[in-house]
Amino acid sequence: VVAARPRPGDSMTERERFMSTIGGRTPDRVPVFDLEPAEDTVEPLLAVDPLTIEVGYELVEIEYNPSTRHGLLRLYIDHEDGIQLDDCTNVSNQVSALLDVEDPIPGQYNLEVSSPGLDRPLRGRGDYERFSGEIVKIRTGMAINGRRNFKGRLRGIEGDSINIECDGQQFLLPLASIEKARLVPEFGTKPQTS
Repeated sequence: VVAARPRPGDSMTERERFMSTIGGRTPDRVPVFDLEPAEDTVEPLLAVDPLTIEVGYELVEIEYNPSTRHGLLRLYIDHEDGIQLDDCTNVSNQVSALLDVEDPIPGQYNLEVSSPGLDRPLRGRGDYERFSGEIVKIRTGMAINGRRNFKGRLRGIEGDSINIECDGQQFLLPLASIEKARLVPEFGTKPQTS
């Protein structure tokens, strides 16, 4: 979803058009808040997602930690070519301008923009397809074959489940059952995927 710009003759303001793109996000791209912000704060923060897409980045996660003295808003971004300091600066400048206009967060806060790191979280079908062949760590909300924690090689998606090879066995984990999933960094040679 890309924030649409107003066209000449449109009655919708740029802000209204931009905010209207929020509802059209796909389930893979729903940001996660580590601490739940006030309800009226959530919608303007979600406007950050289409903005990061527009400037060429994937918004992986949002952390918002409100504080009476100095809150913290941290954005994790990614790009297929990786993230450099200039990327973080670019997104920080763009998001800062948006937040100055929207002013969704009461009081003072710091804005931080970072890469998700080598152990980035996986957030939906697109991530599981993209990182097929990588080592992942997954926790499910319910026990599957007597276990909730899985660490192994991601073998792809089959229907509405992901295929993971753990301890020499293949497991199909329903996407809806996954509570948390992260990449596990590998250092050295990666085995061939099948």
